Amino acid sequence: MVNKFLILFIVMMLVSASCYHENHPQVEIPEHQLSKKQMVDILTDVYLAEGAITYQRMNKTLTEEKSASYFKLIFDEHHITHRILKDNLRYYNATPEEMEKIMEDVLANLSKLQAEVMAMKDPVNDTIPWQINDTLPSQYTPSLLYQEVWSYASLIDSLLFQPVDLDSFVNNDSLFSE
Repeated sequence: MVNKFLILFIVMMLVSASCYHENHPQVEIPEHQLSKKQMVDILTDVYLAEGAITYQRMNKTLTEEKSASYFKLIFDEHHITHRILKDNLRYYNATPEEMEKIMEDVLANLSKLQAEVMAMKDPVNDTIPWQINDTLPSQYTPSLLYQEVWSYASLIDSLLFQPVDLDSFVNNDSLFSE
């Protein structure tokens, strides 16, 4: 009798263990999979574009064409489309550890760029001394490169929107003129 219960218990444990699987969402590998290095480069450019767009929006100098042109330039430079980037973001988001490493590298790139920009400031050649207080009230601290923290959620949110039809801008010569 004890042997039957022992055997039944062992069988139940084996069946239970064989049914276990991790609860990770299954995401297809994108048709055009980007390497981690490519994702870092693309996302660095996207963050810079987002910073420029936000800065221009705050200064009321942003046009819809200019906003679309930033992303068109990024897509052209990296030879990708909006769909490829969206699919790869979805793929890498399915593995948070990999996406965290990618975002750490993006942050490192942005920090390096910030250091380069800050090093370019030459106080000897500056015509306006930093000690003088500006008489105009400032509504906004300049872009991403100047200590503004962007959330990862805002990046994903901005990349998953329905894109503007960029084909309409391709033959538009006024797109790149100021």
